Amino acid sequence: MVSFLTWCRYFFLRLDYALTGIYRDVATSQIVKPHILGTFGSYLFRSRLTDFHFDKKEDIGGMLGGTLLVRKLPRVDNRRIRVGDVIVMRMSSDSVSRVAALGERLMICTDGSEDPFYLEKHHFWVITDNKKPEETLDSRTLGRLIINDKTIGRAIYWFRSSTDHGPVENSAESMKEDAALLEVELDLDELERYQKSITQPRPVRGYGRETEDD
Repeated sequence: MVSFLTWCRYFFLRLDYALTGIYRDVATSQIVKPHILGTFGSYLFRSRLTDFHFDKKEDIGGMLGGTLLVRKLPRVDNRRIRVGDVIVMRMSSDSVSRVAALGERLMICTDGSEDPFYLEKHHFWVITDNKKPEETLDSRTLGRLIINDKTIGRAIYWFRSSTDHGPVENSAESMKEDAALLEVELDLDELERYQKSITQPRPVRGYGRETEDD
């Protein structure tokens, strides 16, 4: 049973999501003033703060590969994304990577293959745990990335099967912040149904049907 204190923490996460979403929509002219109150109510009371993402790879921290529960982030900045967080980005195909560095840092290649460079503000450096960089979409192949709306959110829970699942290891601050969200919105049965809908082949109409002999 979810405690009252957890519900309070969850409500403040929803309030932050709603206020940030409204600010973003007004700033980008996605809504007009007469619709602000209704949109705010939708963000606050109807929208889930999480979504599902299926990742077929099994090379990100040895724990992903399967269905991820992703916390949606209406605004991506250094206050919401931290070093050590696993994030889902929308590119040519959705990419799951871990944040290795945030802006305003001097980046030095440990093997000396590249010259040091400065990571500008609003940029970040992400790396997957795959040891073959040519097979991944991260900063080893794409370079520095701009923090923008291509970041879908932070992965907070992984699910492979009813006996193989658990929280994603993010930064300590993010895991503490996401604890109330997990307690309220995590539904293992729902994760399992979603994964089956993605991985199980759909029957082809008219194929393999039994027919009666004349």
